Amino acid sequence: MQGKDIDDNNRVNWAQLSRAVLQLKKQEHIIRQGDILVRCKGLPHIAVLADSPKEDTVAGSQFFVVRAKNDLIFPDFLAWYMNQSPAQRYLNLYSAGTNIKHINKKVLSALEVAVPSLEIQKKVVQVHNLWQKENEILEQIKHKKEQVLQSQLLNLVQNK
Repeated sequence: MQGKDIDDNNRVNWAQLSRAVLQLKKQEHIIRQGDILVRCKGLPHIAVLADSPKEDTVAGSQFFVVRAKNDLIFPDFLAWYMNQSPAQRYLNLYSAGTNIKHINKKVLSALEVAVPSLEIQKKVVQVHNLWQKENEILEQIKHKKEQVLQSQLLNLVQNK
């Protein structure tokens, strides 16, 4: 998986990933459902949830793969939190490099995460998902309105 595979809504287009044959020595390199992919090279250092990865998908070198070690935090909540301003400020503050900013594993593992109850985490994720869906629908409406307006204006000009 590469950076270009992430859309503007921080989602991976799993169906259109490039395919390659690799000789992997460790299964831990394969992306699993619930993993979080964090862009370690380039800004922003976004976190993306692996919600439905294709079989044998491997993250490119521009990503760190984060896995929750226990059941105290939902992966989708952690990905959401890592994209919020407190986490992004921290990652930007400790990123290195002049042309291409990057973070290392030490910086990423030192990120402090606020961990509310599982019930609150679930609600946060639900509201965030609804907000994303609303934005997608609003973009579709905007696109349709633009098409209708352009069509009406063109008809107006051509009927003169």
